[in-house]
Amino acid sequence: MIKIVICDDEVSAAKKISERVNSVLMQERFLDIDIDILVTANPKELLMCGQDSNIDILLLDIMMPECDGIQVAETFYLHSPETLIIFTSGYENMVFYTLKFRPFRFVRKSHLHNDLREAVESALDDRISSSKRIIVKADGENIAIIVSKIEYVLKRGNYLILSYDGNEYRWRSSVTEQEPFLKYHRIIRINSGILINVRFIARIIRSNVILKSGKTFPISQRYQKKIESSFLDYIRRDTY
Repeated sequence: MIKIVICDDEVSAAKKISERVNSVLMQERFLDIDIDILVTANPKELLMCGQDSNIDILLLDIMMPECDGIQVAETFYLHSPETLIIFTSGYENMVFYTLKFRPFRFVRKSHLHNDLREAVESALDDRISSSKRIIVKADGENIAIIVSKIEYVLKRGNYLILSYDGNEYRWRSSVTEQEPFLKYHRIIRINSGILINVRFIARIIRSNVILKSGKTFPISQRYQKKIESSFLDYIRRDTY
């Protein structure tokens, strides 16, 4: 299931956004996909669920009373980085304040009719492709893993250690064997024995990758330009 949440304190704006999203979902390619839409006028609810969220796509207003969209975006950026945030705002100058949270799109309400369709279509395409699962035989059991949620992969002897969903799994395989597939899903080699999912990178400082979890890994000179380029491509990812 793909979960979409629309958060806007203006009833008329929320209705327009909801109608536009539903028109996108009527396309034939999306008809067989289980998609749930929730509309809320209370951003504080999102602050709580952002700590442990299963929201795939969040359409978020910025200027709201008591709690604004920037605060909500910061919570999701820190705790649910996989959620795609599409800002919908009438305040175009606010785009600069949103960039550090790496939104998927910034849609101006004055251009809602034209721009929102493309943004939602692209976000759905991203979610569908990123829901790819693999079956890994790890520690004696078969585990279904969503590839995009692998944080990193470490080489350890004849095994790979997968960091996934807060746990580490030991998988009998090799970096050479799995790298072509993982690279397609933005899991990039940074040295001879470590691959990092660019979605989980907080920043790159000189020859080190720092993840959002706080873990730090060294980058070898051979892979420095590649990981920097991949990270920049990701944070720019078709935005604006």
